[in-house]
Amino acid sequence: MAADFFQTIAQQFDANLMQGVNNVISSGLAWARPQVRAGATLYVLITGYLVLTGRLDRNVLAGRIIRIVAVAALLTSAGTFNTLVRDLFLDTIPTSVGSALTGSSTSTGAAAAQFDAIWNATMRAAAGVLAEATGWTQVGERVAIRLLMAATFIPLVVIFLIWIVCRVVMGLVIALGPFLIGLWLFDATRPFVQRWVGKLVSLTLVQVSAAVLLQLLITGFTTYLRSVQNNMGAGLDEKIASFLQVAGWYWCGLLLMAGLTTVAYSIGGGLATSVAPVTAGAAHYANAAAGGAGRGGKALAAGAYRMVWR
Repeated sequence: MAADFFQTIAQQFDANLMQGVNNVISSGLAWARPQVRAGATLYVLITGYLVLTGRLDRNVLAGRIIRIVAVAALLTSAGTFNTLVRDLFLDTIPTSVGSALTGSSTSTGAAAAQFDAIWNATMRAAAGVLAEATGWTQVGERVAIRLLMAATFIPLVVIFLIWIVCRVVMGLVIALGPFLIGLWLFDATRPFVQRWVGKLVSLTLVQVSAAVLLQLLITGFTTYLRSVQNNMGAGLDEKIASFLQVAGWYWCGLLLMAGLTTVAYSIGGGLATSVAPVTAGAAHYANAAAGGAGRGGKALAAGAYRMVWR
């Protein structure tokens, strides 16, 4: 196996991910531009009419202007979207926060290189143990060492996949932005954008948590690997026992990584699961319908007006 096995895979994944995300973002922005222009024009005309007729408080006008300017800026400029959304959530926040918490670089290449360093150290320790199990009577020991090597490689690969899948899923969620951000203009469709932002926050927490836990696991891996290397003067059974501890620590790390990513995602998921606008709208419609046909129809129209143009 190549010494840079994990780093090579991470670089290939990242290159394909960025290319795919950029293509989807470009296509999405091209699709969204005419929709935003038409929607913004209608939005401005209706808002102006409501202000002139006194149906809309002028104090609300500033917020509406900021909202439409922000949506137009994100969906009409690829550079603005990439800077404020793609780069912010995919690289800037996870890297800066992770580096601040761990004191070392948590970029894609640096983290993948740490996986390679761990596995290469494991291979060297296993090779040192195998070098002493060369006799015909030590076939069982050689088989045990090979099995322990597999037992350490499997959880390390799964941890690596959990770490890299978080980044891939983040890229896919970001790519949906051009198709969803325009829905922020209207109250009835705003929950879709809120859920999208909640997913971004959740996945950001997952990436940061994975980076921090990865540093803790690396420290533990290094400690146990040094224990194996320091026991080179002991008997073969003691070396195999030390190597078994390394495998056990790898599996503990896998369980911690799986559990922590679930907790981190659930923390951010609270921002994405609010159903208050939906339940409020349903309650309003139910009360309006109970008031009679004529009065109910009037209340329904007023409710729809407030939901869309509030």
